[in-house]
Amino acid sequence: MNDSLHPKLRDELEQSLMKTIEEFFEGHLTEVAAGEAASVVDKRLQLATAVLMLEVARCDFDTRSDEFAAVTKAVKDILGMGERDAETIVRFAEEEVRESRRLYQFTELIDSRYTAAQKKTVVQYLWQVSFADAQLMASEEYIVRKIADLLHVPLADFLEAKISARDAFR
Repeated sequence: MNDSLHPKLRDELEQSLMKTIEEFFEGHLTEVAAGEAASVVDKRLQLATAVLMLEVARCDFDTRSDEFAAVTKAVKDILGMGERDAETIVRFAEEEVRESRRLYQFTELIDSRYTAAQKKTVVQYLWQVSFADAQLMASEEYIVRKIADLLHVPLADFLEAKISARDAFR
């Protein structure tokens, strides 16, 4: 491949992906009932939430089907959407994870837009993803703690979320 075409081709592919994401969000996602606290309709926020879940699943370098199912369930529950929409968001998030190496851009968005209760819920689902493969790895614990810190989740909420997720797994 000609090196001079590579940046242009990359730009075209990124624009195509962004267009596909835009079309998906505009055409397929529906808002949940008005006034429902768990509703998250901002597409960047939805994608950021899914990316965080995937980061936890991927941090042990062995993403299994049970972890992927936990990620999809977390996205579905947190964002208040159907299974099919959640799976699509997760697929888009996988592409975003491959393209991006900076966790901060996602946590910053969530930190600025989610309530304290929503952040605690995110952390609880991060723990559920960690426990999904029946092995809590040190790398998973580290990334959940790092994300919780970036989301400014108090230690008491962090620990409560971990215990709740662990108990739900048993």
